[in-house]
Amino acid sequence: MFNIDNVILNGRGDLGRTEAFTQTDFAIHHRYRFGSNERLSLVFDLDILNLFNESNVLTVFDNISSINIEPDEVGLSADTPTAEAQFQRQNTRDAINALFTAEPSLKDPRFGIANSFQAPRTIRFGVRFLF
Repeated sequence: MFNIDNVILNGRGDLGRTEAFTQTDFAIHHRYRFGSNERLSLVFDLDILNLFNESNVLTVFDNISSINIEPDEVGLSADTPTAEAQFQRQNTRDAINALFTAEPSLKDPRFGIANSFQAPRTIRFGVRFLF
């Protein structure tokens, strides 16, 4: 059996690139001193993570098929070391692409779709007492 999940068929970057990850965070901290000699403090915190609520794509589903494909279906040897050496040939990639074109049901429908996104805006409030 030969499973071609996570195989880079058409060269590195064949699924394209995800967006650049950018995030703007914002924080305000205020200290209020009191007591004798102002030894005691109350600190108020406000943290806003992902201030502009960006939702960039972080990863793309890259498992092209969850079904095992027989090596002879794509012109490879049944012997694993030999198949690994043969796999690097261009005609093997063409055979795999042709197999998915001929039988689209073998291809996972999630292939190439975004599956992980940047975390949404988060707001945190805090109060600290320092003595």
